[in-house]
Amino acid sequence: MANEQNHELKTFGAQFLIDTGNERMTHAGKTVYFIQGMTKNKIKNNISFHETGLSRYYTEKTLQVESGFLGSSNVDDNISYRQVVHKGDYTLNADLGAIRLKAKNIIIEAENDLTLKASNKIQIGDKSTGATKEIELKADKVHAITTNGNIADILGTSFLKKAFLGSYANAGALGLAASGLQAAAPLVGKFKQKFLGR
Repeated sequence: MANEQNHELKTFGAQFLIDTGNERMTHAGKTVYFIQGMTKNKIKNNISFHETGLSRYYTEKTLQVESGFLGSSNVDDNISYRQVVHKGDYTLNADLGAIRLKAKNIIIEAENDLTLKASNKIQIGDKSTGATKEIELKADKVHAITTNGNIADILGTSFLKKAFLGSYANAGALGLAASGLQAAAPLVGKFKQKFLGR
């Protein structure tokens, strides 16, 4: 049975409460304090601190944070909003939506490695308007490992060029005609075996 000796609950009307020293175990652990407000439509907003060391802010609608109203945009490195993680990772999830960053300039800086991952496509440049004027790649080494697309055609690593290597077929023309048809590779193999004896 939970020890309720230090537990104190204060309500300020039907829409606001402060709960401290609650020994009831929750998924976040026992509560040091819990402050909650609720609209007349039962939309909740609360802040809590737990014995596990977890600090939590929860809101069921939009959270808006504003800062820098008295800041200056003309000063280098003028920081109006800062988040600091001293140890451990920093994660940001939008499980059912997108993460959007918009600014005059965006700088992503990594001390060691920068990794971009996507299961479908990574797009660099504005595809819809074509407004991106220039893309620069600056590095001691640039590696491109691909078997399809115009980069693969330039590097000679496209699957069609490899499939017709040594034949009299025009691999360049085939590459243009079958751009994006990497799934047709098994058919190309059958064609070579039947007509070229390879």
